[in-house]
Amino acid sequence: MRPESAFAPLQIAVTTGTISPFLTDLLSKQRAEEPQTPVHIVETSMEDQTRGLKDGRYCLGLSLAAKDHHPHLQSQPLWQDELAVAVPPLSPLLRFAEIPLKEINQYPLIMWSKGACHPIDRQIEKIFELTEIQLNIVDRVESLDLMVALVASGYGIGIHTKSRLCALRSLGIVMRPLAGETKAVTTHLILPSRSLPETVQRIIKRANSIKI
Repeated sequence: MRPESAFAPLQIAVTTGTISPFLTDLLSKQRAEEPQTPVHIVETSMEDQTRGLKDGRYCLGLSLAAKDHHPHLQSQPLWQDELAVAVPPLSPLLRFAEIPLKEINQYPLIMWSKGACHPIDRQIEKIFELTEIQLNIVDRVESLDLMVALVASGYGIGIHTKSRLCALRSLGIVMRPLAGETKAVTTHLILPSRSLPETVQRIIKRANSIKI
């Protein structure tokens, strides 16, 4: 029989796009350094995350959207990633070590469904609005799994974070950075504006120690 933990699990609410190798490293570090304090990850919407942090269901949250102006919550930048392109094997785009933005519209693009991954979706749209490049969007998806499956099968290219695409290369895609200025994606730590238990303060310290 497994011994029971001395503490109830820390409930951490994560929204779309925040599951990453950084989170894996944090969970591994928590398990190794403080196994008596387990962590329960809850995948949820930004709306439920906000409600749960306010009412105490969740002790912490991870989000790609900051909540700097929320009266009951505070945000701090935690992990920095960057946008990159998922490309099928043998694509002509592989001749570029970094893919210029003007090349993107020459290929069918698989984007997120509206609302499925709003912070990344909006960031991609803003980048191309500034360049006045018209995107050739051929499909919209609800999950990164489907985006990667379509890209690997040759149906188009996709855009997501570099760390996630690197981790998924075994599924048959190739990752290429975008050329030009780094298109940063920040994971924010969302926490309630109240006194936090020592167990929560310790996992925050561990989270801040995780670097790319």
